Amino acid sequence: MGGTVAVTLREPDGTEHRMNRWTNTLPWFIKNIRFIRKEKSHIEAYLDQWNLMKADWEKHKDDKKFEYPMTDCYSPYPTSLAPEGYGLVVIDMKNDVILSSQGYTTFTHLGVAAIVNSIGVDWEDKTESDYFRAKEFFNENRAKYIEAKKVKNEYELIETEISGDGFSELVKNYLKNPTKNKIFPTGQIKLDMSPFEIKEFDKCGDMLLDIKRLKFGLSEEEWRMWQEWIKEEDEIE
Repeated sequence: MGGTVAVTLREPDGTEHRMNRWTNTLPWFIKNIRFIRKEKSHIEAYLDQWNLMKADWEKHKDDKKFEYPMTDCYSPYPTSLAPEGYGLVVIDMKNDVILSSQGYTTFTHLGVAAIVNSIGVDWEDKTESDYFRAKEFFNENRAKYIEAKKVKNEYELIETEISGDGFSELVKNYLKNPTKNKIFPTGQIKLDMSPFEIKEFDKCGDMLLDIKRLKFGLSEEEWRMWQEWIKEEDEIE
């Protein structure tokens, strides 16, 4: 599943992009060694589809004859720094901070089940594979295996030491043997995302102080949108 989520991206040079995006692209973009390295090509790849739809919108916003079927789903272009759909993610690659309030994914772990599902799949772009990206994190000593173990009749997530070639041993002894490790679907790969600080919020409204601290400017219209969202969050609570 998935849906729309507001994403604001500040590149290392300070360039800002305020967007509405499909949730599914976020795990690939952020939980990726190329993100940690701030590779320009990786940032451009994430922005590519957005820029195509933005150009499509500007060309066809009057006649509505869009070249891409999802163009009008994320209009207008550019969108605002305010929550939408699942919520909001603010990615500040200049100050190494990620602010997140959305119910779709976390940015600190890769799920073992998703990695298992991508084993042996011939991906045209290998970075689309959870398996491939997890291996890269292990190769750079940025990953640890966390599994559920029974402690006093209750299951707890505990870090497990993997001997030898960490990722190969993990695949051999855990991921390819679900009957040996019957609770493997609850396992996770914990990622070292440094230097990025990741702050997760239960409510989008709690992000505002950090957004101001990071010196993101908000227009009057954006403030109005924020007030409406906060009001809805309070009513739900």
